[in-house]
Amino acid sequence: MWFVVFLLIFSSSIAHEVITQVKKETAVVIEARYPDGMPFSYESYEVYSPDNSKIPFAKGRTDRNGRIIFLPDKKGVWIVKAFSSDGHGFVKRIDIKDLENKRENSSNRFARIVAGAVITGGLFFLIGILLRRKR
Repeated sequence: MWFVVFLLIFSSSIAHEVITQVKKETAVVIEARYPDGMPFSYESYEVYSPDNSKIPFAKGRTDRNGRIIFLPDKKGVWIVKAFSSDGHGFVKRIDIKDLENKRENSSNRFARIVAGAVITGGLFFLIGILLRRKR
């Protein structure tokens, strides 16, 4: 009996689990302000991908500083629409041309760091062997 209760509790906790992963990637950041300099804070926005102008890729609200942040997943012209309940707003077209280049650069940088560490470790290893031979 207790085994059945345990299985029911355990299985329901797994069914509601959400796995997260934190990554650092290059995002598009749009900062919007009213003409008087005040941020376009907590206003609605929609982002449309190059291949679908009817269904939003992302929807949300600007942050406290009036920023819209999104991570495009393909090249092309993205459309961002932001609007407030009192009629203020904008439509901005953003041409994403070098999506792969930005990701390649970060992976190339990681490869260079690893290569540098391996070369440095190899040099210390060779120096250690040479010092032992002299003794």
